[in-house]
Amino acid sequence: LEGRPLEVVRVRRPGLPSHAPRVLLAAQIHGREFIGGEVAMDALWELIKGSRPEAASLLERCELDVLPLINPDGVWANVALIRDEGLRFGPLRRSNARGVDLNRNFGAQYNNLWRAYRSRWSDEFSGEGPFSEPESRALRALVEERRYAAAINLHSYSSVFLYPRFSGEASDPLVQRVAERLPQVQPYERYG
Repeated sequence: LEGRPLEVVRVRRPGLPSHAPRVLLAAQIHGREFIGGEVAMDALWELIKGSRPEAASLLERCELDVLPLINPDGVWANVALIRDEGLRFGPLRRSNARGVDLNRNFGAQYNNLWRAYRSRWSDEFSGEGPFSEPESRALRALVEERRYAAAINLHSYSSVFLYPRFSGEASDPLVQRVAERLPQVQPYERYG
């Protein structure tokens, strides 16, 4: 909706037969599930490095497409909230730029009969109809074109922001501020 592309990285071993199965690894359909995109990128890095036997074995048998960011507008809206509003905590945005929960916008078992799914003010608004959003249409087109043998969609659950350890001058200032502030805003959650 805001002009950000959906980037797919294709990993294919030279000489792999053209009829080899294709697998999709996708993440961050919900803008606030940051860890899913990180896990997808880490998996991609492990495949490219080739230092793990499991990764090498996978690439001997199939072609892998990695789509680490299905909802770029929702992710960047959350990044802006954290950056511009001084570390706003509480429910970050789950939806795309139009307020639609993309995970509920597909044709299979589409249902906007539940009150939460019908209300534009709901965090789980399913949209005006199946595939009403450009992100879900793009994902459908990718799946139809590539005809995957398997698909993995990474999600996470929680309303907490987990941060990496920080130390010294090389630390990102935003990460450092988050780490210092988290114990105050989430005192029931232990971070170490």
